[in-house]
Amino acid sequence: MIGIVTLNPCIDKSVRSSTLGGTGFINVTDTHYITGGKGLNVSRALRTLHTTHRGITAIGGPNGQRIIDMLEAEGAPCSYIHVTPETRTITTVFDNNGDWVAYKETPAPWTAEDVALVERKLNIFMEGLDILCISGSVPPGCPKDIYAKMIRKAKEMGITTVLDASGAEFVQGLAAYPDYAVPNDEEVAAFLGYAVNTWDDKVQAVEAMLRAGISHPILTMGKEGSLFGYSTEDTCCQVIFVHGPTVETVNPTGCGDSFLAGLLYGLDQGMDMKNAMAFAAASGASDARSADAGVVSVPEILKYIEDVQYDIQN
Repeated sequence: MIGIVTLNPCIDKSVRSSTLGGTGFINVTDTHYITGGKGLNVSRALRTLHTTHRGITAIGGPNGQRIIDMLEAEGAPCSYIHVTPETRTITTVFDNNGDWVAYKETPAPWTAEDVALVERKLNIFMEGLDILCISGSVPPGCPKDIYAKMIRKAKEMGITTVLDASGAEFVQGLAAYPDYAVPNDEEVAAFLGYAVNTWDDKVQAVEAMLRAGISHPILTMGKEGSLFGYSTEDTCCQVIFVHGPTVETVNPTGCGDSFLAGLLYGLDQGMDMKNAMAFAAASGASDARSADAGVVSVPEILKYIEDVQYDIQN
């Protein structure tokens, strides 16, 4: 059983406008709502892949109730932790040229009572899991070591751990040695303490995570592909470049979440790392063809897998 944790969900609202600039009133069209937050996007893709899993998310206020209603309508296997602050909304405006801008609300901080409730519910949620996926940011007021605590607890329970986060919670989470870490360039920079700009920087970032005790570090790079590392008896740091298919992108938001869903599917199916990464790359490419995050097509994935290429980097 895969468990997916989303502590900072949102309502994703998208609209279309003839322009992204200027002042005054601007008419918009094609208003669309969907549940958001990285873990909820991962769950959406896993449902398409018919992968058994369950999720848990923290919600509050009328927006939180709306998320419950929307997830139930989607058939999402999710349980809910009711916290005090209103759940945020992210509004993305697309123009006719394919450019876009996203406006992210910042929710009010969790209270001490919220934190205690969430930590208690998370400990219960982990019971019976084989894989724990911790995905996304944490809201204000949430302790930055909450992911690290979860990883340590899960490892004590024999659960495989997967971390996809950012900022201080990602750095502290790495210190708990998750089995898989899946940052992008910006997220891994918080761990390294410097920007990841060149190709050598990216390879060295994967090597650094290996040396830090992460057995399966993965660096996602959007259209560029991804890097994954592992150790063998002959080498302590082997890094492989995975180049997925080139597709016409409709909306890049959520591609990394579907990449993660594809990886989780591969792990759940017992694939070796190379094949799991191929499935992940193909899943991310399929998501890029959709307007909504976490929406993939199985026929597209099976087609795109044939175009995935590998290259040893060191």
